[in-house]
Order: sequence, then structure tokens, then C-alpha cells
Amino acid sequence: MGSELSNIGNGTPAWLQTLQRTTGKTVETQLRSCPEGVTFVGIVDLVLDCSGSMSDNGKLAFAQSGGANFANDAWKKGYSVGLIRFADTAERLMVPEPRGTHLRNLLEELFASGFTNLAAAIRLSTQHLADRSGQRCMCIVTDGMPTDAADALSAAQVAKSRGISIMVIGTEDADWSFLRQLATRRNLAVHVPTQQLHSGIRSMAKLLPGPS
Repeated sequence: MGSELSNIGNGTPAWLQTLQRTTGKTVETQLRSCPEGVTFVGIVDLVLDCSGSMSDNGKLAFAQSGGANFANDAWKKGYSVGLIRFADTAERLMVPEPRGTHLRNLLEELFASGFTNLAAAIRLSTQHLADRSGQRCMCIVTDGMPTDAADALSAAQVAKSRGISIMVIGTEDADWSFLRQLATRRNLAVHVPTQQLHSGIRSMAKLLPGPS
């Protein structure tokens, strides 16, 4: 985990350099606006961990602000964006929309409590995405292990079998091996320090697939 959390030479975090090498692109923390008239590419669910541990060290606040910017960048790429929170249970707060003006308000209302029922969140997202057209993805943000890791991995496997891509970003608290198993590919799992969770979540929009 140490190499994932350090800064190297030019001040760019190691996790971000790894992400740039994987994609072959420079990942900007301030993404440029796309031209008007971007066509529909697909759907992405932002799936946020709101378990009790997310109240530690400002993690939920970083996730809230990073999630809002992730959504803005995904919209610019032609994605409809939905929002799911999970703790003891999972709840869809917003169905995927091409431009959800109330998403930021929904994010600001989130609070942390309870356990980490990630399996329920993955199943809830899969139910909506499975039969949709275009690219279908979920971006999971978490700070730790789920209540039932085997159940979460089983739910993720079903989603993958339906053609849904899973991206995962976790803080240093999260189990790195588990995150890599959860993601569709290992390069779609990113490990960041809590203080970089905001920029890390936003950068995940760069990994969203382009048109089929």
C-alpha cells in the first residue's frame, strides 16, 4: 500500500501516476468542458459508502464534493448519472439523468451511520443498468470491507456477467486485494489517501468508457 499513497518527484501522487500509465492519458484534476452537443454514451451509477466509518477524518465530506464533480465530468462525456447510497441497506437517491441539477443537494444531505451492505448496493444498481442501452457502469466509493465480502463479490460477478463495468475507489482503510477483485479489471480499482479522496473520485470519470 505504501507506494500507492506516496508522492513522487514532481509532486504527483503515486496513485494518480499509476492511473495515468494505465490509461495512457494525463488525468487532470480540473477536466476541461466538452463541446456542446455531446451525444449519449451510457449510464453510470455513483455508489457511495455511507457507513459509520465514513464519518472519520472527513471522508464523507470528501466523497460528497468529489462525487459532485465526478457527476459533472461524466455528464460532459455523455453519461446519465444516478446516485445510490449504502450503509445497513442500499437506497437509490436519483435515477440516472443526463443533467441532474439536484444531485449536489442530495449529496449534501448524506450522513454516515451503520454497517457496509455493499452487496445490496451492487444489486440495486444492476437491476437498473442491466437492460439499458449504451455503456453501463457503476463507480463505487468505499473506505473499507463490506459486511459480507463474499456476497459483495457474488453480486459484482452477476453485474459483470450482464456487461456492467465496475470501477472502485477506496481510501487507505480499504482492503486493496478486495477492491481489485471487485473491479471489472484491476486497473479500474484505485487506492487513495483520505485527503485525496475528492480528487481521486473526480479522476475516475476519466476511466469511463467511450462510445461502443
